[in-house]
Amino acid sequence: MGKDKFLTAFLVIVFTFFFLIVYIFFHNENLRMGYQIEKLRQERDLLKEKIEILEIEKAKLTSLKKVEQTTRELGMQEIDLNKILSIRNFDEKDKDKLQKTEIGKGYFISKFGEKQ
Repeated sequence: MGKDKFLTAFLVIVFTFFFLIVYIFFHNENLRMGYQIEKLRQERDLLKEKIEILEIEKAKLTSLKKVEQTTRELGMQEIDLNKILSIRNFDEKDKDKLQKTEIGKGYFISKFGEKQ
């Protein structure tokens, strides 16, 4: 009987130790995941702030007032709608009256050789 009590006590201690180790492992994993989640939340909040700042900056740069100011600084002028020739209504016989004017990286076809 003494051996059976000793073996039973030993098995209870081993299983208790095993469950304690498993509990500690999962508790530590839970804490580690909690810290990681908090870190990701802080990173998300920081990115949200950066997005808001960039949206404000975008709004400033694309505002009509800013676009008009930038075009004036670059020496650009408003287009006279009467001087624009629609390609859809282009008549081949007037081809010799047109001239290409280089503007920036592209070309603009002006009507009847007028400078744009």
